[in-house]
Order: sequence, then structure tokens, then C-alpha cells
Amino acid sequence: MKWFAALWLLLCGCPVPDPETDAGTFPDGGPCPREFVLGTETDTQAFEALTEGAEVTIIRGFQGGHHVWISVRAFAKPQTGTLTYTLRSGGAVVSAPLRIDLSQAFLDPIACGWERRSDPLTFESSGEPFRGMSGEVELRWESFGATPVVVKRSVQLR
Repeated sequence: MKWFAALWLLLCGCPVPDPETDAGTFPDGGPCPREFVLGTETDTQAFEALTEGAEVTIIRGFQGGHHVWISVRAFAKPQTGTLTYTLRSGGAVVSAPLRIDLSQAFLDPIACGWERRSDPLTFESSGEPFRGMSGEVELRWESFGATPVVVKRSVQLR
């Protein structure tokens, strides 16, 4: 079905955004960067970018499991494809895989892109043994016709 829509746009002479280069423009006309920023959510539910070595809180859920909240701010035109999050510690994957189909996900629009906040990365076992350890959060975005984007951040699990 996507190929039909792309063919229709080409035949009618409408511009088709290139997922590799077209990130759009800001309201002032300046070009948007094409980047993905890993983040978390603050107590006031605002997006907060994860810097290298940032602390991420392990939360015990109501059903006894453990998770960390993860968010993404995307400066990218296509709001399609998949997001895949992974949490590692000591080189081993410690979170259950989290894969999100963006065509069926709620995305908050922002200038030049979108945000997705508060996705839980759930530990495959108890998160308690990982408190105080370092870890790495990885985001992978894949969309038809675009080179996959991978963003990694080292974090401290507390």
C-alpha cells in the first residue's frame, strides 16, 4: 500500500520527503537537524535528555516487576517505522525487548518532529541487583527507505 501512495505522489508531481535528508524546517524557516535524542521523563512529566552517565531510576511496579522509564525526541520527518529499545548492563541484555510500531503509537508533535515519552524498559528479572551499576540504553529507529539510526547512552542505574 505504501508503494501505491509513493507512486501516486510522484505521478501527481507532489514532493515526496526523502527520509534520509528531509527533516523539515522550523517555523522561522531554518533547517531542522535529523537526530534522535534519548531521554527520560521528569517528575513534572517533561522530556529530559539523557546525557552520558546520567542516573536512571529503577522503579518497582505494582505487579512486582522492575522497569526504567525511557523517552525519545525525534527531529525527523517520517513518523513511521519502528523503535526498538534495549537496556544492557555488563554487556548483557537485562531488559525485555521493547519494539514499537510508530504507525500505531501515540506521538506528541513538536517543531520538526515528534516525541514519545514514558516507555517502560522492563527488566527480565528483578531490577534490584542492578542498582548502583552502570548500563547502556540503546535506541534503534528503522523506517522504509531510510538508513537505520542507532543512539546509545551510558547510564547509572539507581
